Order: sequence, then structure tokens, then C-alpha cells
Amino acid sequence: MEDSEAASFIILAPVFNDWSCAEHFISAVGANLGPDICRRVFLVDDGSTERSLFTSGSGILDVSVIRLRVNLGHQRAIASGLALIAREYPGTSVIVMDGDGEDQPSAIAQLITEHLANPNAIIVAQRRKRTEAVNFRFFYRIYLFLFRILTGRDLDFGNFVLLPSAAVQRLVFMAELWNHFPATVMRSRLPIMKIPIDRGARYDGRSKMNFTMLVNHGLAAIAAFIDAVFVRLMIATGFVLVFISAGALAVLAVRICGTWGVPGWATTFLGILLIGLLQVLGLLVVMTFLALAQRSTPSPPPATFATRYVSSVEELK
Repeated sequence: MEDSEAASFIILAPVFNDWSCAEHFISAVGANLGPDICRRVFLVDDGSTERSLFTSGSGILDVSVIRLRVNLGHQRAIASGLALIAREYPGTSVIVMDGDGEDQPSAIAQLITEHLANPNAIIVAQRRKRTEAVNFRFFYRIYLFLFRILTGRDLDFGNFVLLPSAAVQRLVFMAELWNHFPATVMRSRLPIMKIPIDRGARYDGRSKMNFTMLVNHGLAAIAAFIDAVFVRLMIATGFVLVFISAGALAVLAVRICGTWGVPGWATTFLGILLIGLLQVLGLLVVMTFLALAQRSTPSPPPATFATRYVSSVEELK
């Protein structure tokens, strides 16, 4: 591979039936980036049921479509594309983004500028203003709040990420990549630089993300930190158990030694609550040990199997 090619970037964007958006996306990328910055764009066709309506690229960029055999979902489509790029284009940095217009091609220059100043860091677009419906933003904020409480981390970026070549090679060997790309970036322990960027509007149509898909997406992000989640839940349950135990002892002391009348149901309720909390704590301890033990058994990373889902790679002339 020539040095000039190694210095350029590859753009990777998953697509599922959004071919009208993809055509606008290719045009926007071509208008914002020259061939000295980006020579190739990969669209990952995530098992679309509709064939693309365009057959040519921008005239400036080399555009290819990675056809997947089945619909894997947004995150696994990204993992498959990264595994292919890591194998076929080692040493090349990758810009991952959505191809529907919400990740604006005009903002790519900001990520590249930050990358040039911090070449070893992963550059992410920190989400600022969003354009989705109010109900979606409400549930999305709940998801981010739960993620913060359960993991102790802030997930304030999505798929719009610039990965240095070394980061690409690292991420494709992380099993978490198969389920959630941003969470894997956080677990990689690589330095992350954040740039606040507003989300754009879709080029065409409506987002296919619904409530069920949002819940699955959120659970996948939390599952990437399942060991930390179990530990935090165990500690929180322990604190609650200590607090309830102190209350139960106080009620018992008042009933035995004091002159105040304490209803009989109060001690019964506290006893049942203590037993329930002890069971929950015991279950969390067991689940924590199981999660930690599972980490000692290596899971196959996407680098070893993800490209099996690729049926073909078609270049658009």
C-alpha cells in the first residue's frame, strides 16, 4: 500500500433500505472531501430487502457496497465492515458514521483536524442538539441516565467516530464490538477526544429506530459493562440492606424496650424485606462471579468471523 493511500481515510456507513439517503450521503461526502483526504467510501448493505437505486459513485470517490448475507442490525453491520477493512486495508484510518444525514459530512473536517492534533486518539462527535421527536428524545435521555447510573460512565456519542488505524485493529479483536460500537470504543481504554457536533436532519424518510430497537440498543450498551454493572448493583444493594437492617433493629428495640406502640405488621414487613434483600444480594454476588469467570473464557472477536457474513463487495463506477 502506498504512503499516500495509507494517509487517507476510509468512510464506513451502514445502510438498510435507505438508498435514497445513501445517494445524498455520497454526494455530500464528495462535496466536502477531496481525494487527498478520502478516497474510498464503504456502504455496508445490512441485508436490505430493497436494491439500491443508484449504481455510480460521486465521480471523485471510490464507492463500494459491502453486501451482507442477512440483516444483522446496525451495530453488527459496522463490526462486519470494520473487520473487512482491518483485513484488506491495514494501516488506514476509518471514519464511521450514519449515512442518513444525521451525521453531517460537513463535520468530518472537524474530526480530521482534531485527529491531526491527536493522531493516537479516537475522535468522537459528542452529541449536542438532536432533531428526533420529543418522545424519542425523552426515552433516549432515560437510556443515557440508566447507563450512567449502572456503569458510572457517560455515553454522549454515537457512531460518528474517527478511528486511527491502530484503533481499528484493536477494536475488531474486542468481542463487545459485535453488539455495541460506541460502548466498545469506551472499553478500548484508548484516549478519546470529544468534539461537540449537532445532529443533522435525515436526507429523506423517517428513522427506523423504534422503542423496541432503542431498548435493545440500550441493553447492548449496558451489557458491554456487565461486570461493572453487577458490582455496582451489589454495592448498592448492600448499602440498602445495611440501612434497612438498622431500621429493623431500631423498630425491634422500640417494641421491646420502649413505651411507644409499634404495629405488629411493621416488624413482619421489615423481616420480609430483609429476607428479600438478602436473596437479591446473594443473587448479585453469584452473577458477579459468573460475569468475572466468563471473562476468563475468551469469546471469538469479530475479526475472526464477521467477514463470513459478507457475500460480496461491489464497486460503484
